[in-house]
Amino acid sequence: MNWLHAGAAVLALWSTTVWGASLTWDDNSASDLAGYRVYQCSQLPCSKAFGTATPLATLGKVTSFNIGTPAVVQHYLVTAYDFAQNESGPSNVLTYYPPSASPIPAAAVSLGVAGAPNLPFNGTTARVTVGMAGTRPTKVELSRDGNPPFAVWPSGTFFTLSSDGQSLTGNWCISSSCWGNVAGEHVLKVVATYATGATSSAAVTLNVDDLSLSVPNAPSLPFHGTTTAVRVGMAGTKPTKVELSRDGNPPFAVWPSGTFFTLSPDGQSLTGNWCISSSCWGNVAGTHVLNVAATYATGTTASDAVMLNVSDLSLAVAGAPNLPLHGTTARVTVGMAGTRPTKVELSRDGNPPFAVWPSGSFFTLSPDGQSLTGDWCISNSCWGNVAGTHVLNVVATYATGATASAAVKLNVAD
Repeated sequence: MNWLHAGAAVLALWSTTVWGASLTWDDNSASDLAGYRVYQCSQLPCSKAFGTATPLATLGKVTSFNIGTPAVVQHYLVTAYDFAQNESGPSNVLTYYPPSASPIPAAAVSLGVAGAPNLPFNGTTARVTVGMAGTRPTKVELSRDGNPPFAVWPSGTFFTLSSDGQSLTGNWCISSSCWGNVAGEHVLKVVATYATGATSSAAVTLNVDDLSLSVPNAPSLPFHGTTTAVRVGMAGTKPTKVELSRDGNPPFAVWPSGTFFTLSPDGQSLTGNWCISSSCWGNVAGTHVLNVAATYATGTTASDAVMLNVSDLSLAVAGAPNLPLHGTTARVTVGMAGTRPTKVELSRDGNPPFAVWPSGSFFTLSPDGQSLTGDWCISNSCWGNVAGTHVLNVVATYATGATASAAVKLNVAD
C-alpha cells in the first residue's frame, strides 16, 4: 500500500447519505493491511487536516461498522492502517441523518472540480461544476477551507446555470492567492439552501501543489541494482530550477543546468534514470527519502517527496499471515533483487537457521537467479509445538560482507 500519498482515498463508501446506522466499505487488498479506523465529525468539512475529525473506533479487517443511532446529523470517514501504524488517506465523507432530521429534497447537491484531487498551486483556472438533481435550490454557496463563501448563486456572477437548470459551472481561480498562499491539502465546499429551509452540501478535498514526484515500484526498491526512472510533474507555471536530493543531502540532480533530467515536449514533466546501487544510498539499506524542490521566478518554492524502502531481500510465505499449526508444507519465496548474495539463511523466532543456501537442499534457485523457493514444514514440531504469533526471518550475506534481512509475521493456529 502506498502509505505516503495519502490524499487518494483507499476506501469506497456505498453512499454519501444514509438513513441507516451502519457504515460499509470495500475491503483493501494491501498485504500489510492491519485494519481500519473510523472518524466522526459534527460539522463539514469533515477532515483530520482541519481538526474536525474525532477518532471513533479502531477496527481489524472488517468492512462494516455500526454507528448506533445518533440524535443529530453526523459525518463519518474511514482510513486504513498497517502493522507499523501508518495510516492511509481518508475515504469519502458519509453523512448520517437521524429520523428526526428534516430530509433534504429528493436529490442532494454534488460538487466536481476538473483535475481533482491534484491541482497546481500556481496556475490560472479550473472548471467547477455543481450538480442540482431534483428540486432546484434557492441559493448555492461555494467556499474554501471553512472561510466565508467566495461565490454565491444566483446573486453573483461566478456561476452559469445550464440550459436544463440542473447544474452550475464556473471557472475557478487557482492562483496562490486563492489558497491563502498555502500549498497542501484544502477543501472546497458547496452548500445549497432550499425553499423549505433545508440544506445539502458536498465537498471535494484537493491536493494543491505545483510539484509531484514519482518513482516506479516505490516504496520498495533494491539496495543493489542499476537504475530506475524518476518523474517530476510540473503543473501550471514552469519553475526556473528543479533540484533532486536524497535524505536531506545536497542535490545530486539539478535542472536545467544538469544532464540528469529530460524535459517532456509539453514542458510539464521531467524524467531521468536514477542510480539505485548501494553507493547512491550511502551504502545503507532501509528507509530513505527522495525529495524534489522547485523554485519559481517569483522566488516561491514547492516540494514533494517519496519514501522508499531500499532492500535487496524480500520474504513471502504462501497463506501468510494466517497459517495452520498442524499441516504439511507452505511455499517460501526469497526475492534477491540486484547483486546475488553468497549465503541465505532462513530461521524462526530468533532460533538458529534451519535452511541455508547454497549449502543446503531446502531452496531451489530460479532460472534467472533472482529468487529462491522451498517447501516449508508447518507441522507442530516446526513451531516448537506452540501456536500463536511467530516470525520467519531471512538473512542474506554478500561478498562484500554486507548483509540484508526481511521478515514475515505469521499467526500460527489450528
